[in-house]
Amino acid sequence: MEQINNLLNIIKSISWQQWLDLFVAIVIFVVFVILSPLITYLILKLFNFKKTKKEIKKMKIYKPLKLLLIIIWLYICILVLNLPTEAFVVVTQIFKILAIILGARCIANLIDPESEVFINLQDKFKFLGSGKVGNFVSKIFKTIIYIIAGFMIISEFGFNLNGIIAGLGIGSAIIALAAQDVAKNLIGGATIIMDRQFLIGDWIETTQYAGTVEDITFRSTRILTFDNTEVTIPNGLLANTSVTNYGKMDKRRIRSHIYLDPKTSYEDVMNFVKKLEENIKRLPNIIQDSVNVSFFEIGSRGVDIYVFLFTDIVVYVDYLKVRSNVNDLILEIIQQSNIKLSEATTTLMQ
Repeated sequence: MEQINNLLNIIKSISWQQWLDLFVAIVIFVVFVILSPLITYLILKLFNFKKTKKEIKKMKIYKPLKLLLIIIWLYICILVLNLPTEAFVVVTQIFKILAIILGARCIANLIDPESEVFINLQDKFKFLGSGKVGNFVSKIFKTIIYIIAGFMIISEFGFNLNGIIAGLGIGSAIIALAAQDVAKNLIGGATIIMDRQFLIGDWIETTQYAGTVEDITFRSTRILTFDNTEVTIPNGLLANTSVTNYGKMDKRRIRSHIYLDPKTSYEDVMNFVKKLEENIKRLPNIIQDSVNVSFFEIGSRGVDIYVFLFTDIVVYVDYLKVRSNVNDLILEIIQQSNIKLSEATTTLMQ
């Protein structure tokens, strides 16, 4: 009963001018809340002339910006009430904290990978690679923004940031020493993705492994080798070794030396050369202008017929099939021509 009486006494002590100020502040605030969607729309429309109202309301920055404007207006309305100094200090501190949180949220949404601002930045600065690069850069900047916002909020509570920063510096040094390999792999992954050394689906070859790239993360790269074995390679290792990317090729070379019996007549040799070249050109996925079958030389191994051509198949497994087709055709033409090979074996090279 005593508490109720105290509350009634407080209410009775409020002057009519204070009640009027409160009423005016509430009315102004309600009107602004009603108009806040329109005001937020107009602000964003200034920077997005071509966007429709529906598109603007779908922007990630729309909601936090509208809430930030409402908080700012609420603070302005509270100023009208002429609150006691102690109450005003508390309200101001709360407002600052809310403004920092919402401001950080607005900026973070602007650099979201799906935001138009971030997409324009990607186009301007020519970020390469897959969407992983954009996501990685976005996360870094978001982390920095939230850390700065966190420091600002901590300072509002009166904590000494110098001690915190010094502590973080020592902690960061310890973490860096304990996670050197992780950092090295992350940096290597960022380098691989941004430089586009290879992409998913490319056939690559390193000093130790060769295979098709299955996945690229910021820590490691996973490849599927020719014998269908999955190998995960740390990016720190890949970034410091030579990598041959056959996926960058637009064609692959096939060449072969065929050694005929030295007793083969000149006429049979020339007929074989002509027939083999004509039939190779009929094979699928062969670049016809590149086909060259020639009587190379007569040596200790026999009559050397040199076969040289390119195929537009660059995927290694499929390339092997094309090369096998060429080999099959060579053997077939040899049998049809009734000529013999020398004792030297046919050597086929990439």
